[in-house]
Amino acid sequence: MTTPPTKYLYSSMSCNFYVYLYLNPLKNNIPFYVGKGTNKRALDHLRRGDTTNLYKTNTISLLRETGHEPIIVMAWEGENENSAYYVEKFLIALFGTKYDGTGILTNMTKGGEGASIGHIVTKESRQKNREWHTGKHLSLETKKKISEANTGRPIKENIKLQLSKTRIGAKNPFFGKHHAEEVRTKMSESQKGNKNPFFGKKHSEATKEKIRKSWIIRRQHSTSTVALVDAS
Repeated sequence: MTTPPTKYLYSSMSCNFYVYLYLNPLKNNIPFYVGKGTNKRALDHLRRGDTTNLYKTNTISLLRETGHEPIIVMAWEGENENSAYYVEKFLIALFGTKYDGTGILTNMTKGGEGASIGHIVTKESRQKNREWHTGKHLSLETKKKISEANTGRPIKENIKLQLSKTRIGAKNPFFGKHHAEEVRTKMSESQKGNKNPFFGKKHSEATKEKIRKSWIIRRQHSTSTVALVDAS
């Protein structure tokens, strides 16, 4: 028997701020996540493709794979944001986190104002986060859901430019390296004839125009980068 669809066990969302808990129906409704929110923030964790906290996402995915949904309950609600942060921190400290070995929650921070938008993550926190996820793998079902959630989602031009800059010159992990002749031959053979995924297909005129414009932009960007290097 499965649990009913995700539900809120509180009366309203009319207050400016609230603190909520995610409960695991497969483990006697024990909490596995605590959060502070406003409006419908508590529902954000249910979106397909949420990768902000993979351990929490995996827990939700495991529930769904068995026909269950997490139960969301409100622990506190009010008009004072500082009070909301206090309650969030208190509950996380009360239940502890798996992240640091103190308890049962999947939270990656201690909560409070330091975990809000605009917070600068320290190198130490990044290292801990990296170590926490090392060796952990997403299930095929979760990977499929993440892929479906991102399919067709356009990438903003400023994001594309930022990504491009991280791969230019010495920043590219393959900078100064070359494929061995044997590897190049294998790569070539794997793309010949009907092995090529584009075999027998043709680009539409609209696609050709997009490729042309993209090539022009890349050339201009490449020329600008060379000029900057020469000037330095």
